[in-house]
Amino acid sequence: MKGGYGAKGRDTLRTMLRETLREHGRRRDCKIIETRCMGICPRKAVTAVNAERPDTLFTIPKGTSPNEALSRLIDSSER
Repeated sequence: MKGGYGAKGRDTLRTMLRETLREHGRRRDCKIIETRCMGICPRKAVTAVNAERPDTLFTIPKGTSPNEALSRLIDSSER
């Protein structure tokens, strides 16, 4: 999805997550990698996977706050 995230809703999920990781001081701990279609097409959302838990797919709806998106993808105990 091209946009829908961030303060003005113009950023991609990738851009928003990178900025938020940088703010939390975890820029070098995590990698954000875009892939081709995973075959799951949620409406107005992006499908994401944490490589440490590949058996769980996450749906991040358009307009989700950066901190909420990170909390879904990364356990709060890891922060």
